[in-house]
Amino acid sequence: MSQPSNEALAFLHGQIEDLTTIQARAKKTTNAMAETEKFLQWKKETLALISQNVGETFAKQLTGDWLEVTFAGGDVFEELEDDIDMCLRHIKKLARDIERSSPPSL
Repeated sequence: MSQPSNEALAFLHGQIEDLTTIQARAKKTTNAMAETEKFLQWKKETLALISQNVGETFAKQLTGDWLEVTFAGGDVFEELEDDIDMCLRHIKKLARDIERSSPPSL
């Protein structure tokens, strides 16, 4: 794997760890609105970092999904959990795609 691919994967794995922590915290929260605001801020910051560390094309793809998709269900806790799950799936898929597309390093 090339150096940029390794760096992108390391960054994405760090974001997966962050999301796992956020997910655990969200399951325990009693204030879903405050947690939703924190998560929205995390998404915006992470999209900027994805643009820098992985590529602008990937960030643009995720921006549509992450910032323009809403989950309508009436249960704020459930919507937050669905939103976190979606972001986690996207980052894991992006990491897999990078792993598959990068030739192994010697």
